[in-house]
Amino acid sequence: MDEGGFKSRPGQGTSTYALIQAALREARSNNWLRRLPRGPNRPKAFRKSTPEAFVQPIAAGEKVVAETRSTIYEFIRSTYNDAYAVEMEGLGFLFATYAYPDMGSLVVRGISDLIAGKATADATGSHEWASTTASAFAFQVLSTLISPSHPPDDPPVALAPTTPSRLHLPKKLPRQPVEE
Repeated sequence: MDEGGFKSRPGQGTSTYALIQAALREARSNNWLRRLPRGPNRPKAFRKSTPEAFVQPIAAGEKVVAETRSTIYEFIRSTYNDAYAVEMEGLGFLFATYAYPDMGSLVVRGISDLIAGKATADATGSHEWASTTASAFAFQVLSTLISPSHPPDDPPVALAPTTPSRLHLPKKLPRQPVEE
């Protein structure tokens, strides 16, 4: 406490260190870009652009930030001046995974628009493209964490019976859905 009284300290969640390091490696390597659709399968508005991956802090909260001249925007700029993006779900996800120390967590977000010019970006299909690029990046990060204890021909396993809180996937995921 200082002479101005109590000051609020915004809460924060942190992704797992190992997953942050894996994300940093993938962001530098650009291998994740191979997972994106090419040519006519890519939305027309994004055919000439190359997405980028940034591993940066994200501000998360319960309010939509719709304009740069708002109280919440100013609060974020002054309190979280290193925030690269603003979203609403990531903090709740990190709080939920915090209760399970053996479980890794990483928030991956596709940036679909800026606070200013949102309507223009929405008209180009930016939300779908942002989710496609975020998925490509997330799956590439996960592919680097595959456990060597499973042979490549094993079907995907969500939870291994010996360690119920760790994700184990085979080295190569089948291109077609596994039939049972």
